[in-house]
Amino acid sequence: MTSTNSITTQILRNLVGNDSQWFWAMAQFFAVAITLWFIWRQIHLQRMGNTLASLAQFETRWTSPEMFEARKTICKAFQDKTNCSVQSAERVACFFEELGLYVKKKVFELDIVWELYSTYIEHYWPILKSRVEDMQKGDPTVYTSFQTLHKRIQQFSQTQGAPCGTFTREQLLEFAAEELDKAPHAPLPSAPTA
Repeated sequence: MTSTNSITTQILRNLVGNDSQWFWAMAQFFAVAITLWFIWRQIHLQRMGNTLASLAQFETRWTSPEMFEARKTICKAFQDKTNCSVQSAERVACFFEELGLYVKKKVFELDIVWELYSTYIEHYWPILKSRVEDMQKGDPTVYTSFQTLHKRIQQFSQTQGAPCGTFTREQLLEFAAEELDKAPHAPLPSAPTA
């Protein structure tokens, strides 16, 4: 009984007595570590939420009627072996330029962009390449993020075992035909008038 009392006394002395500093320092360390983990987790969740909101905005732009028109104009011109309008080429190229810039700055992870847009990036780059190269003669920095994004997407596709590489004209024409067959989303109904 005496040894049990002395053990209990020793434990209490180590927890609340003069010898308790080590225990409270360790408890404080764990409390700070847990708090930091919760803060990191909250920041991570907030970043993911912001990423999802930004990607939703990109998707809204990609499927907008104006973008559908630009995509169709580009694909029709590619089928007809003619130059598409500058406005259409710039609308699509600017979209991918911005996406490429966000990947470069690590706002978006490459794997997410690959999942959502790799097919489009890998097809629109070769379709628009000659148009972009013409623009780069005047300004070599034009659409370099789009160009780099195309390379990085192809490299990532290889690591995933997905088909990639240089598409033949026939493959690009097949893609263009699929794009032309897509119907734009119906416009939202207008508010009733009084």
